[in-house]
Amino acid sequence: MLARSPVSRLDCISKPLLVIHGANDVRVAQAQADLVVETVRAIGVEVDYLLNEREGHWFINEDSNIELYQRIERFLARHLRGEH
Repeated sequence: MLARSPVSRLDCISKPLLVIHGANDVRVAQAQADLVVETVRAIGVEVDYLLNEREGHWFINEDSNIELYQRIERFLARHLRGEH
């Protein structure tokens, strides 16, 4: 399973990465998201990390969703238009 896991291929990431995680996620531990962020940053790739303390696996609160979509929009605008 490890050979197929994305965690075994983090060194292949070379483009900016957006990681979104709910701290109360019962399916994916925050430590896993933190590991992705730390590992990819360590190889010099830009990582934008949104960790929402109120949410779980799905973002259900309106204000959390607004923050989520604003962050996605900024990330895509910056990287698809070449704005830094």
